[in-house]
Amino acid sequence: AALFVLVGLGLAVYRRYVVKPDRLNTDWRFNFTLPLLAFIIFSGLLVEALRLAAMQPAWAPYSVVAYPLSLLFGGLDEGVLLSLHRGTWTIHFLAVAVAFATLPLTNLFHIFTSPVNIFVAPFRVKGALKPIANLETAEQLGVKKLADLPWPRLVNVDACTECGRCQAVCPAYAANQPLSPKKLVLDLRGALTATGGHGDTGTRGHGDTGKEIAASPRPSVS
Repeated sequence: AALFVLVGLGLAVYRRYVVKPDRLNTDWRFNFTLPLLAFIIFSGLLVEALRLAAMQPAWAPYSVVAYPLSLLFGGLDEGVLLSLHRGTWTIHFLAVAVAFATLPLTNLFHIFTSPVNIFVAPFRVKGALKPIANLETAEQLGVKKLADLPWPRLVNVDACTECGRCQAVCPAYAANQPLSPKKLVLDLRGALTATGGHGDTGTRGHGDTGKEIAASPRPSVS
């Protein structure tokens, strides 16, 4: 499992830093989480390898990744192996703690927001308009500020994984219109974060997508 995680991280690094498709972001969060995850996995394998080198159990060869690594430490004294094991385990534990502590600030937070987004998703037919109750007595129509959006829609914004698939299939973006659905969602999330959830519609996040959309004709929506 650890080996496959390392392969997956390698593919992610290749996609973001070599292929560099337009729909994928490369910012400090990915520069932080990808090496951190790789360090956690590799240090965990070293912990297991040092334990196998010290204990030498009969089932060690079945640990197909850590066992070959343990052979590199075969000539060391048991006390040295114990010290190395404790030190490596401590570093491994601290790296995992850093991953959990920074999780709300990084792209890994979608591990929690995506299931919540699926749970609160409406069961109505996609594309169907929702009727407005008490239209005549409503204090306002539509959304005056971002905080006026229903909380399930705000969960939609938080659950964005920034994969860019919405942008890849957007007909307006393909037609070279100044609209990227991905950047729009990220700007909404950035505005809500910057204003503590009280975002006015005039406040934008970390891009100029809102300005471009406001200055351009409304593209057709499929």
